[in-house]
Amino acid sequence: MKQTRVPILHGDKEIPLDNYYFFRSCIMSTLFPGVDCSLRFIFEKLGCSYTEDPKQTCCSGFNYHADIIPWETNVTIQARNFSLIENEEKNKNAICVCPTSYGNIKECQEHLDHYPEEKEKANKIIAKFGKEYKGEAKIYHATEVIYAHREKLKKLATYSLDGLKVATHHGCHYTKIFYSDVATGDWEYPIVLDKIVENFGGEGLDYNEKTLCCGMGFRHTLINRDYTRTVMLRKLKSMKATKPDLLLVQCPGCSLNLDYYQKPLTKLAGEEFNIPVLNYAQLTALVLGADPVKVVGIKTHNVDVMPFIEKVQKNKVKEVAQVG
Repeated sequence: MKQTRVPILHGDKEIPLDNYYFFRSCIMSTLFPGVDCSLRFIFEKLGCSYTEDPKQTCCSGFNYHADIIPWETNVTIQARNFSLIENEEKNKNAICVCPTSYGNIKECQEHLDHYPEEKEKANKIIAKFGKEYKGEAKIYHATEVIYAHREKLKKLATYSLDGLKVATHHGCHYTKIFYSDVATGDWEYPIVLDKIVENFGGEGLDYNEKTLCCGMGFRHTLINRDYTRTVMLRKLKSMKATKPDLLLVQCPGCSLNLDYYQKPLTKLAGEEFNIPVLNYAQLTALVLGADPVKVVGIKTHNVDVMPFIEKVQKNKVKEVAQVG
């Protein structure tokens, strides 16, 4: 029988190896479309079945956490999204590219499952559109999928990360909401990104502020930007001291803050950072040989990623294994 799940570090958490519902992110798809392209590239290289549903909406997590919409609206939006996943014949594993989507829809699902009256209320609303929430979908983050497939991906790699140092930054909404579900490490010191880096031969760096938030904070980034930029500076200064070749991130909000604001922060900091930033899917796709512009989408980044890519492309694997 074909294996469809693989156990991860936590004994009770298993990550599906196939049948994915690609749950897209509003910020990621808008600002960093190369992440979506990279994930498609990875799924196709792995031969995985996946659904990309045009009827899926934003998870509304930013709006909820920024106090723009109430909790009840957030839950009802998720009930509708869940109904789409549950309607799939086989691709019922929701794979979130964004930690906020991951944390938000898991929280909404838990709420709907634990409070029957809330489930009934949401279902009455979405029934007007011919939808029903049943509670059948499973929710995972895309980094977990890449980690679960790590051995096969290593065999498929065109390049390695040998000799390259990578600072990692995990998303708060992946590590600190459902902290017992973190795939590797724990909520205080997550290491799933580091394991992805090490799998391809790179070095995951340790630095003093590794677990510090990027500073976004949703509502804070809207009404208190001086505060968020102070946090960003603290983070960037700490990682710069380790002289990384790359900053690898898990979250689109973190990508936005830690990539887009490096240059504007130069005046405030009195120093340059110039640390290229990539998302986990983009880095994996690059190692698998994806086109840096057409697939990975490096032109949407503020800090130039090409110097890092040129280093990667010098590490060509002699023979790429054919994995069926």
